[in-house]
Amino acid sequence: MTQDELIWRIAGGSGDGIDTTSQNFTKALMRYGLHVYTHRHYPSRIRGGHTYVEVRASEAPVTSRGDGFNFLLALGDSFARNPSEGAVYGDEEKKPLFENLDELNEGGVIVYDTGVLDPDETRDLDERAEENDWHVYPVDLQSIARDHGRDVMRNTAGVGVTAALLDMPLDPIQELMSEAMGGDILEKNLDVLSDAHEYTNAEFDGAHDLRVPDHDHGEE
Repeated sequence: MTQDELIWRIAGGSGDGIDTTSQNFTKALMRYGLHVYTHRHYPSRIRGGHTYVEVRASEAPVTSRGDGFNFLLALGDSFARNPSEGAVYGDEEKKPLFENLDELNEGGVIVYDTGVLDPDETRDLDERAEENDWHVYPVDLQSIARDHGRDVMRNTAGVGVTAALLDMPLDPIQELMSEAMGGDILEKNLDVLSDAHEYTNAEFDGAHDLRVPDHDHGEE
């Protein structure tokens, strides 16, 4: 992996929209003019569990996953907090964050959802972040989504945070959303995306070096 590429990993529970979100983010990167390669991790349990998708993007052609990754969007596992569905397996909501750290490269970026993870559940993260020069951005994605009526849209909030931290324009993301949705659902998702983007720009200084790679070609 070089400084001229992004390897973005989105992690969460099987019901947290990981596939759809990663597919749309991949298409947005392509419309931004980048070559992409994706990798899907499947949970070992039939009834779900922690999962992730990696998206590698570069100005140059890419044909493999690359060496580690440099951006983690950890949604947590919101489904793990619903015992009535029989899907609680210990600290499931923590796994999308902590089970992905071993492959995160030095100087990488971490975004996690404080609406799912309590502060006392992430105390071990600070020391590891300092040791590895990770840049950690805790954001209440759940509340941003809930402000517009639907917790499930916290994946959209996560993409808004991602775009802000990478200095990536929202236009290609908004275009894709407009093609896939309509009516009230579209408006709510656009609002969540915008709110998360604005919050991130106002709250954080983006003191990391990672940005969306340069580009010089269009989507094929």
